Amino acid sequence: SSHFSSSSLLRGAAPAMRPVVGSSMALSAPAVTPVAPRAPYSWAASRLVSCRGLATGSLPPWNAREQHCAAAVVFCLVGLGRSRGRRGVAVRASSEEQQRRVQAAAAISRDAARQLRSASSPQQRQQVRQAEVQRKVALLRGSAADRYKRERDLTKAAAAASAEAAASASAETSSAKPLTTTLYAKAGPDGKSQGDCPFAHSVMMALKLKGVPFEVLPCTAETKPAWLVEELGGKMPCVCHNGEAHVETSEILAWIDKEFPEPSLAVPEDSTDAVKGGFNIFGAIARYTKNKDPEQDSTLKLGVQVAIQSMRAQLVATPGDFLCGKEPTLADCDLLPKLYVLQTATRHFKGWCLDDYHPGDEVRAYFAAAEALPAFAESCYPAD
Repeated sequence: SSHFSSSSLLRGAAPAMRPVVGSSMALSAPAVTPVAPRAPYSWAASRLVSCRGLATGSLPPWNAREQHCAAAVVFCLVGLGRSRGRRGVAVRASSEEQQRRVQAAAAISRDAARQLRSASSPQQRQQVRQAEVQRKVALLRGSAADRYKRERDLTKAAAAASAEAAASASAETSSAKPLTTTLYAKAGPDGKSQGDCPFAHSVMMALKLKGVPFEVLPCTAETKPAWLVEELGGKMPCVCHNGEAHVETSEILAWIDKEFPEPSLAVPEDSTDAVKGGFNIFGAIARYTKNKDPEQDSTLKLGVQVAIQSMRAQLVATPGDFLCGKEPTLADCDLLPKLYVLQTATRHFKGWCLDDYHPGDEVRAYFAAAEALPAFAESCYPAD
């Protein structure tokens, strides 16, 4: 051990030496004839040559301990980035890391030397040498694992930074109100299609009657834009136009008729009181459709029929296909989507709808006229 130590590898350069490592980690004896240093191993080989007296032409035989130590040190040098990978990319460790690992290798050598001095048999000395080689190889593997961990951590940090930047950009985008006319409405089960909301249906019908180009953005609780949640409590339907948001269906309909004057959807003054409140039909439909107590069905159904009778009286008193005359108004935009609920959901759950009235019934004819109206039909959500 006095001829060879890890600290002696920190200086000098000498002839190259290529290790030949077998299953026993043995290293062949170096060439006596000096050659110009050219391999990554020349740095280690120079100290081995110097320690063994090759500079003076003396070549004592190598013992097994020196062979094992030389092989382990060369492996450590490879791990520290002194060799080139197959792709020709040089990998170098930092000076602090290199110094720490060289010191660790030296400590392993000193510990092995102490154990060799106290060994009493060739078998014990062989075990000490094998343990030393294993510790140094483990040191090499640890350095590779550390590099891998650092690279992995850097990759994760870069990915996290990229995700944070994307989230920040998304938040900035979601916090800006659109300038074009945009309707935020309840989404269907898939989170993307139009949901079964009669109020959004009313707004869409009014916009189509006005000929206003608009975009519908179905939203779930998770996909609502930040400004809608923070400023308006997430209420939908919501119409945003020129950066200004409008909620509450009745207010949205009034705003549409005012913002886009032609064609007018205003309810005539002589019909205002008659159609005000939509004959309270939606509450009656909802109670009947959602009822799970069969004993109450007949009573709740009667409530729907009473509301329909009030609607029928208005239609009989007014010439034309719609509530207030020949053309649809905001009153029709409000009422017809609620009758669509009766024709879809109530039919599905209760087996009853307007089709159960005779074909000449005024309310049934009213809904048929609506189905022929593109603004209504194109605004309907899927019946299923």
